[in-house]
Amino acid sequence: MVQIKVGIARLNDGSMVAKAGTVIDQLTANAALFPAPVPSIAVLTAAKNALVTAMGEAEKGSKAAYIELRAWRRTVEDLLHQAASYVGNCLLKTS
Repeated sequence: MVQIKVGIARLNDGSMVAKAGTVIDQLTANAALFPAPVPSIAVLTAAKNALVTAMGEAEKGSKAAYIELRAWRRTVEDLLHQAASYVGNCLLKTS
């Protein structure tokens, strides 16, 4: 398998949203190379949007909102790692 560097470990929440958006845009723009992404673009988009919403709620300061933010961040991180594995597998097949 081709190793894809995800590079998200030190990103703040806003940068994580931007990274997810870039991955979504690139998977969409290169649909011929990545015909059935795992996770799907819809799932990744929904998680990114939920992270944005959780960021807004966490700014209000409740502990529950902060916990929700951390959970959505972990979800987005996991999905980006899955997407990187999928891309690596696709690239291995084309090389």
